[in-house]
Amino acid sequence: MTGIIARFFWGKIGKARYLTFIAWDKICTPIEKGGLGVWNLNMVGEALFLKLVWSIVSGEDNLWVQLCKAKYFHKEGCWGAGAGNKPSVMWRQIISKREFFKTDVNWRLNDGTRVNAISQPWYPGWEVSNIMARNHGQIKVADLYEPQRDEWKERELNVMFGQDVAEQILSRANKPVGSPLLTDKLIWLKAKNGKYTVKQGYEELQGGTINAQLAGSSLQWVNMWKWKDVIPKVKVFIWRLLSKALPVSQNMHRRISVVSPMCHRCGMENEFEMHCMFFCPSSRVVWFGGRLGLTVHDLPMNITDAFSAITEGLDEEGRRYVCYTLWEVWLARNQEFFHHKKVEPPVIWKKVNEHMNYTNRMDDVGPHVIIEGHESMAH
Repeated sequence: MTGIIARFFWGKIGKARYLTFIAWDKICTPIEKGGLGVWNLNMVGEALFLKLVWSIVSGEDNLWVQLCKAKYFHKEGCWGAGAGNKPSVMWRQIISKREFFKTDVNWRLNDGTRVNAISQPWYPGWEVSNIMARNHGQIKVADLYEPQRDEWKERELNVMFGQDVAEQILSRANKPVGSPLLTDKLIWLKAKNGKYTVKQGYEELQGGTINAQLAGSSLQWVNMWKWKDVIPKVKVFIWRLLSKALPVSQNMHRRISVVSPMCHRCGMENEFEMHCMFFCPSSRVVWFGGRLGLTVHDLPMNITDAFSAITEGLDEEGRRYVCYTLWEVWLARNQEFFHHKKVEPPVIWKKVNEHMNYTNRMDDVGPHVIIEGHESMAH
């Protein structure tokens, strides 16, 4: 399935080979981190499987969990259970994926009768210190707490876990609340409601909550994705441009050495992103003669910096004009490269204006248009 999506994205036709100019993981990176947000299907499958793991470790009350418990961990609990004798393929996978939750869970204690004091994550550092207390059997957390005095049984804790661990429990472990309306419940600390969801699991597999500052093309892409006045196809093209994932001659030469890196339109220098879009004489004329009257000789050499410098301070219409002009310059370049047909600047200006007028009409009409008496989605 990933191969089908990749071939579609890179425009493979029939059985012809195709080149990839950027790693698939980058394409699957969330938009907020500078990617396209395409689903990583391997991670989706893993996030779905972790839902099964969560049902085991949280002790959900269903027949499948009861069956696994009776067969594999009826003595010491699921956290300390091994593979057992002749385990199924699924149980071996559950054991291997159990580590995903190990350090990010805690019990919300009501009375402690459901929580094994030895093999359940109810206090900080339990996964290391519980080895000391394995010989204490099936003691529950309720056996270590005195509800009448609202305090832990310090002596029993010292005997079971040692003084250092007992001090951690006394200072950091949550006390049972003793409410008749609640029950002991395992909490996943990564989720606001404490319950594992496939969506949250997928985000964690991709690298956790998005809070890091972005730089360069990633930040520019995140800002541009919010522009509602540019159609998605052109946005993806701009993303490829900023990510240096377009098949300009210099990028092609890096992958296929027999391809010349020189610009086939002017033959003056290597065709990199800035040359293709701005510095080539054919592109210079388009920008200078357009509605912005842009002279490109002062632009930065980096495509991300140049795009930011041009669009900064422009209104929606101006930003739209820049994006559609870049799009049409690229299409004109491909016409000349593949079909040896030179597209003159007036033709490019006309096509850009058609894009601008069409988008304006869509803004006036709304999300639907009427075509020959039938309602159709406006793509």
